[in-house]
Amino acid sequence: RPRAVCEPQRAVAIHAALDMGRLDFVIGQVGNRGFRRPSPRPVNLVDLYPTLAELCGLKAPPRLDGVSLGPLLADPAAPWPHASLTTHGHGNHAVRDERWRYIRYADGSEELYDHVADPNEWRNLAGRPDKAEIKARLAAHLPAVDRPPAPHSKGVCRTG
Repeated sequence: RPRAVCEPQRAVAIHAALDMGRLDFVIGQVGNRGFRRPSPRPVNLVDLYPTLAELCGLKAPPRLDGVSLGPLLADPAAPWPHASLTTHGHGNHAVRDERWRYIRYADGSEELYDHVADPNEWRNLAGRPDKAEIKARLAAHLPAVDRPPAPHSKGVCRTG
């Protein structure tokens, strides 16, 4: 398990395990009793840098894609307006919240899955009119602009 130490009284333990395309992300601050309580909130690996900066008492650069997980470390049940965004290739994005995963492909096709009723993603609900509001809410988290691929990235694009 990797461990990052900012100073003796502020240590953070991090563990990640990949399962079915989702990442179980475990992070805890030494001395924080909330560490042992899981949070159902969706987070992303880009949230790690701003979190470590905050825990170390450093100011994170203003133009980061991630947000600090500090509020969830203090209270795993804290309100969390953020969704997790994943990008694979130019124009292909997935947004995940606590219940839903919405995917929009570069060709405009869509997928929507209810992870409570269908955790294995067998039933694509994107075509159902009664799910339009859910799709719109999740689509609001999609990047407004696709940036060109970074040099030597083999076509994988950065968003934001």
